[in-house]
Amino acid sequence: MINKNKKTGFALILIVVTILLIISNVYAFGVSSSYYKGNPLQISPGETKTISLRLQNMVGSEDMTVKSVLTKGSEIAKVEEKNYVVKAGTEGLEVPVTISIPSSTPLNTNYEVTVSFSTVTSGQGGAVSLGTGIDTTFDVLVVPETPNVNDSGVNNSIIFLVFGIIVLLVIIVLAVFLKNKKNKTK
Repeated sequence: MINKNKKTGFALILIVVTILLIISNVYAFGVSSSYYKGNPLQISPGETKTISLRLQNMVGSEDMTVKSVLTKGSEIAKVEEKNYVVKAGTEGLEVPVTISIPSSTPLNTNYEVTVSFSTVTSGQGGAVSLGTGIDTTFDVLVVPETPNVNDSGVNNSIIFLVFGIIVLLVIIVLAVFLKNKKNKTK
């Protein structure tokens, strides 16, 4: 009969060895986005925008192949469903998602878009199987069209108005100056 402590010790060693073997085969990739639940993409009716989801592979030393699939929001979103090779130790591989809102969409309509990413591994005989997966979900909120604003945040019509006033003042000053000069020469 084996001592109960030896059984417990053997089981503990077996568990630790199993965990170490599993950890050495872990593949990790991540997906980041500027938009998420609580921070929606804001877009107007009739407008189309392309945003980027970013893939990263910061854990491990092997490149990974990741497949993208649009699983929710196909009425407004498009993603090229293809395989992306994410190099080991890299981040920022962009996956474009195009959002198009029909012009008849009511304001404050909220859509949910989900893109699923799964690792792709090749099996025996050229067979392909899917491994680890991550879903990225973000909201799209339909808002009124915003006025044309340049990079400094100043509306273009204000710039034209100020420029027009300056030109008008220059013309008035020149006219007064020329009139005074003409009067002095008489």
